[in-house]
Amino acid sequence: MHCAPGFRTIFASAALALVFVVAAFGGPMEDLLRWGAIRGLTQDIRAALAAGADPNTEMEGEVTPLMPVAATGNNDAIRLLLTAGARVNEDGNRGCTALTWAARNGWTESINLLIDAGAEIDHRDIGGLTPLMRAAWNGQLQAVTLLLERGADPKIADKSGLTALSYALGAEQDVIVSVLLQHTGTDDPRDLDVEDAGGRLDVVPCTPCAQIPSS
Repeated sequence: MHCAPGFRTIFASAALALVFVVAAFGGPMEDLLRWGAIRGLTQDIRAALAAGADPNTEMEGEVTPLMPVAATGNNDAIRLLLTAGARVNEDGNRGCTALTWAARNGWTESINLLIDAGAEIDHRDIGGLTPLMRAAWNGQLQAVTLLLERGADPKIADKSGLTALSYALGAEQDVIVSVLLQHTGTDDPRDLDVEDAGGRLDVVPCTPCAQIPSS
């Protein structure tokens, strides 16, 4: 006696079959990939890629599917896209890469996956900011620590002359300031060119990353 397959199994099989049928007739598999990337639906991403969707297809905001899944720390989706040939150093309309997004939001496993796949650790966006600067500004201590361990250069300056330490000071991220001081050889943050007597820097990132579409 054989048990009948459950509803979820039948539905999943039918959905996958539909994907291949649509693909055979030139259907928009890239649309399914975009939807899966935006909504974090790993199964949709897997199905679209299996049906031949381009892993580097452009999405709204001139981002690729790897960027939103990195921004949300969806590591299974990151692996799928990288295996399918996603360009790890592709950047969006403001120069932000998948690593930029993972660092900005503090996803350490995603950071490791991307660097292992060849992500440029000191990639600069159009404002000259690196993933380390983004992580420092957003208070992502674990991401900052990991990036430094993986070889990020804390002495790089952006187009305004600001470093990761400058951004950590501006955001009043005292623990991150201490971590960065250990890697810069600077004994006192007051050695920086800061404007106020308290040793703080009133600064915001001049070129925020493009918004990841959410619907």
